[in-house]
Amino acid sequence: MALELRMNQKSISLIPIGIVRSSRQKTVDDNWDAERVHVELDSNLFTSEALAGISDFSHSEIVFFMDQVDPSKIEKSAWHPRNNAEWPKVGIFAQRGKNRPNQIGLTICRFADRIGSRRIQLSYRLDQFFSC
Repeated sequence: MALELRMNQKSISLIPIGIVRSSRQKTVDDNWDAERVHVELDSNLFTSEALAGISDFSHSEIVFFMDQVDPSKIEKSAWHPRNNAEWPKVGIFAQRGKNRPNQIGLTICRFADRIGSRRIQLSYRLDQFFSC
């Protein structure tokens, strides 16, 4: 019964808590580890103490909304990874494609540095573009 209730839920409301800034200019699927990335928290929501102690951690878990994905390109079945027809079709939930039905992403990034009171620098594969 609980699953049935969840399946009838129409939407989920998310409130952004910050923004991801990246050196990436195009949404291509390769070389994300070459990007310089930082997450900046919304100063209207968080005090300068919100990141206190974060430097003690080696990694950060980032949950984000893929707001740069064109809704008409959302996949609901199988497709060729990276649109390479030489690769076999794989279901959308068996790959890391950005055109996912719920547009929610999760990644773990190496923490690099705290910059100021509301910004952290990340390294290693934050495969996300602008908002989180």
